[in-house]
Amino acid sequence: NVYLISGLIFTVVGAIVLYVVLTFVYKDTFSSQTLGSYIGAYVSTYYINMSIFLAFAATYPEEQLMLYFIIPIKIKWFGVLYGAYILIDIYNAFSYARQIGTYVLAIITTVLIVMSLLNFILYFISLKKNGGAFSVAQAKRKRQYRQQVNRARQNQTYQNGARHKC
Repeated sequence: NVYLISGLIFTVVGAIVLYVVLTFVYKDTFSSQTLGSYIGAYVSTYYINMSIFLAFAATYPEEQLMLYFIIPIKIKWFGVLYGAYILIDIYNAFSYARQIGTYVLAIITTVLIVMSLLNFILYFISLKKNGGAFSVAQAKRKRQYRQQVNRARQNQTYQNGARHKC
């Protein structure tokens, strides 16, 4: 829930900041209502939902999905595909902006995509800082190791009650 709510907050804050900045920069070219309608048209939860899948792919890259219930594909490749799709969306926004002669829509699209994915970027940075992805197998291995260490400490007494042997 925190992940989704932070994505929504980042998107709304990005839209507000974008509106304020573009209103001052393009005050002679566009009216504030026009800029507001442009920004409002591009604010959605699409990229926030996509960031959930990207976070899953970053956390569990070796998990497999069955494509057409037959072909096993690792989730990291779907994450790469989604990342490429995001870059293609940004490229298409700028190529369309070149055709119409103004980069306002490209700036709006790019900023809102980045703000929607900011929660994933922060999650990914914290994931790398903590030493890699968390996996269930890794947690199980860690728990078993701690149990073995505790058992070894408890069973390490000798006949006379000493903990070490000279």
